[in-house]
Amino acid sequence: MATSGGLYYASAVLAPPGYGPFAAWITGWSNWIGQVTAAPSVDYSLAAMILAAGSINNPDYVPTHWQVYLLTVLIIFLHTIISSMPTKWIATFNSWGSTFNIIALVIAIITIPAATSNRPRFSSSADVWGTIKNATDYPDGVAVLMSFVGVIWTMSGYDSPFHLAEECSNANIAAPRAIVLTSAIGGLMGWFLQLVVAYTVTDIDAVLGSSLGQPWASYLLQTLPRPTAMALLALTIICGFSMGQGCMISASRVSYAYARDDCF
Repeated sequence: MATSGGLYYASAVLAPPGYGPFAAWITGWSNWIGQVTAAPSVDYSLAAMILAAGSINNPDYVPTHWQVYLLTVLIIFLHTIISSMPTKWIATFNSWGSTFNIIALVIAIITIPAATSNRPRFSSSADVWGTIKNATDYPDGVAVLMSFVGVIWTMSGYDSPFHLAEECSNANIAAPRAIVLTSAIGGLMGWFLQLVVAYTVTDIDAVLGSSLGQPWASYLLQTLPRPTAMALLALTIICGFSMGQGCMISASRVSYAYARDDCF
């Protein structure tokens, strides 16, 4: 099953008898749509973070929509070039990027609680766990379930090893191992980061309504001294560039596989 379009092929093989084509069709198209929109989505967030950093350094500067758009296009172009390089070069870039992501995440999880300028330093557990801030028109129960969509980024990407299986050595062991490690590390570290944010944020409305246009940057400024916030924002920008490039690789390989298999 080591194919770049692995998910739809695996769905066809593993589905109950008679349901293979339908499972492959649903999996293939939903996955392709998700892949080709993921990279621009990540790059858009990255562009917003970069311009937010510029706005923090120069309070008179307010990013415009066309500036965010053009910077997003430029980042997508750079990621396209990187994703078209030889496999060994991409592997090196990806290894460094993945390692940096983990290190930066650990730094953020440790630094934010240690350096927070809030007084009191942390919100009470009653506020974190006992209060539901429902900003939707749905009942609280539905809103709580919808809130889990907001942290899907901590688990996304576990299917990428499947899409890249054709390009890795020892794929029958390396790909499943990468899937398990991505899910485990992403889920655990993402959970820790969510806890840190929940216990240190003081004004959610201010974070979401900030003129910076980027909630993570607004949160860091609300919680940390400005130099520390800028340092963590810089780490996040580097991580975001690596993440967007990884999404672009996955999307390009899925599109290639679907074209090769006449799915289009």
